[in-house]
Amino acid sequence: MKALDLARYIIYRCYDIGKPISNLQLQQILYFVQVSFLQEEGHLAFAESIEAWQFGPVIPSVYYNFSGYGGLKIPISEGKYIDFSGRDLVDQVCMESTLIEAWELLEMSHEKEGAWHRVYNNGKGNRDVISPAVMKTYSIERK
Repeated sequence: MKALDLARYIIYRCYDIGKPISNLQLQQILYFVQVSFLQEEGHLAFAESIEAWQFGPVIPSVYYNFSGYGGLKIPISEGKYIDFSGRDLVDQVCMESTLIEAWELLEMSHEKEGAWHRVYNNGKGNRDVISPAVMKTYSIERK
């Protein structure tokens, strides 16, 4: 699956549960989905790389697609329902993530000694790829 297709599903799903999201929240949710797939399913949810940017993990193609909304909620018209294997895990991550404030999601992805923190390395690794191995090993596990 392409990250942009998954992003559109996440936007749809978040509206469906009454919790529209911003681009920042979308990036965090995509990161947590990828980590969850690696830790629980043993494979990637999508093939595109995640990079360590200043404000957290980012999938550049998805970021630029929705960056025009700034900090606003992405409209439902950008969302799309799709049926795919693994949807239950994505739905679960969406549900859990929308219960948490955006700043708290950011703190979770910035966890000291976590994957983003190790790669970003106080700016030395700005925009470097966070490898799947690093995500799987150094990211917090979902409860």
